[in-house]
Parts: sequence; structure tokens; C-alpha cells
Amino acid sequence: MIISFQAFSWNCKANELPINDFAQVLTSQRKPIEHRGNRYLYINKSGQYLNGLVVTIKDMRRFCTILQEEGRVRLTAHQLSRNEQVADFNFFIFDMQKCKGMYQYYYHSCSLNAFNVIAKSLYAAFLSHRKNTEIDTHDKDDKDYTKFLERMRKKYAGTLHCAIIERQGAFEERIRRMKDITAIEFEFQSLNVEEVPYAPLFPYLSKSKHTMSFTAGSQTTEKVSSIANWFSTHRMTKAKAVGLDANGEEIVYKLFHDYDKFATLDYDALVPSLSLDKDDAERSINENAIIKRLRAEYEKSSLRMAVER
Repeated sequence: MIISFQAFSWNCKANELPINDFAQVLTSQRKPIEHRGNRYLYINKSGQYLNGLVVTIKDMRRFCTILQEEGRVRLTAHQLSRNEQVADFNFFIFDMQKCKGMYQYYYHSCSLNAFNVIAKSLYAAFLSHRKNTEIDTHDKDDKDYTKFLERMRKKYAGTLHCAIIERQGAFEERIRRMKDITAIEFEFQSLNVEEVPYAPLFPYLSKSKHTMSFTAGSQTTEKVSSIANWFSTHRMTKAKAVGLDANGEEIVYKLFHDYDKFATLDYDALVPSLSLDKDDAERSINENAIIKRLRAEYEKSSLRMAVER
């Protein structure tokens, strides 16, 4: 089995909860952050980075193994002991200055998209808590209370925009697997593909950004195929596809011209590092071999230099 290192970006859109504040809230929790009763996030700060781990507890007491001997195949069911549970581990690092990170994934573990959905829900919850705290301390007898509530709604508007950063080639493959696409953005790598109306601007133009929106749910199969085919025949400086992944979850994929081939590693070589000391979680995460490898791969990649607009 292969472990892959995947890249992602976060963009905090609410002025009242910028990335540094979001990071501070994430790392100030006394206990692991629980999500839906089966996932636990351990996050701490190390310089400009967040180092973290997602632990997924699986609801199963038995698992099967297969043994091949003398031309026969034998399946055996194993019973877990009372204090044993099947779990998946996904480590990640996040650069707070560049708002980009790298995530360790293997088959059947928590996907990067699922991780981004968790981050987005946490951001919404923390932002809502700040808004409700300010509302609760305000005088409800204020004659302008209705206007105050409207100000609060606008003040705390915004969400966490998450995206998976794709290397060249994988971008079109991801698009083909999308369930629906609602919008795309792109910059051409060269300007000679522009239509005639733009010709007078050529001497002054360095880049041209385009945005296209599509009707949701309209001829989705043909639409997704056409968009993927179109991207495959044009070279882009940057590109983004917004829509739904194969499971119907909201997703954003981004292509950066400054890309690197993110690492793939053998599971058996790294599985000894899939561990956590709950009594000293910060040290065991920061000194974990996978965290160190994620940091090394991120820092040598072009992601660290790429500036997103």
C-alpha cells in the first residue's frame, strides 16, 4: 500500500477570524478536537507551522486475514481485545504564512477532502461562538437591537475556503471524477490564445484571468467531460474548478504552475511512525518521522514560494 503526500490551501474569509486567530483557537484546546464521535484532531504550533494528526476510530471488533499455503487459501477472523480499536492516522503540516500545507494519506484513511470539511466546520463553529458571545453581552433592551443583530451578521460573515492543490496531470484526472462543476477560473500560460477583441491590449497585457459559471445539475456528465477535455488541451498558469466531488461533497481543486511531484512512500516503511503518545502528544507529533518528512517535502517544493491571489 502507498502513502501519498497531498497539498492543500486554506483561506480565511471572515475578518473577525483571520488565520492566526484560527490557529490560536485550534492549538489552545485542552483536549483533542472531537468530530462526529469517531475522529480526533491533535494540533500544536511549531514556529510558522501547525503540526497535527487526525485519528479516526473505526467501529469494528473483528477483522479478517488471508493465508495462502500449499495451494489453499484460508480466511481467518480475528477478535480485538477489550481495549483495542482499529484506527487510521493522518499527519499534516500547515504553513501559516503561506496558508498552504501538506497532508499524509493512505487508502481508506481520512481523505484530504474530508479533512478540509472538518476544518471548515470548525472554522464556522469558532466564528459562530465569537458572534454569539458578543451578542450575549449586548443590552437586549437597546432600541436599535435589530440593527445591532444585522451588524453582527455582516461583521461575522465569511467562511474558510479550502482547496486541494494538484500537480500537473492530476488536475484533469480529478475533474473527470467530479460529480458536478459549478465554476472554473483560469489564466492562460500565453496570450496568443486570446480572441480578437483583446488584440489591442496585447502590448500592455501580462496576464488575463477568466471566470466561468455553470448551471448546477445541468447535463452534468457531458459538462464535466467537456471541461476536463478543454483543460487537457490548454496550458494554464493557474486554474481552479469548483463543484462537487464523487461523494457529493463541496470541493475546490486548484492547479499551480509552480508545482512539484508530491511524495509517494511505501506504507510498510512508514507504519512504525504511525504512533501517538497521548501523555505527551505535542512532543510525539512534532518529533514524528512523518511530520519531519512532510515538512521536508513541503519546504523543497515550489508551494512554499508560490503566492496565491
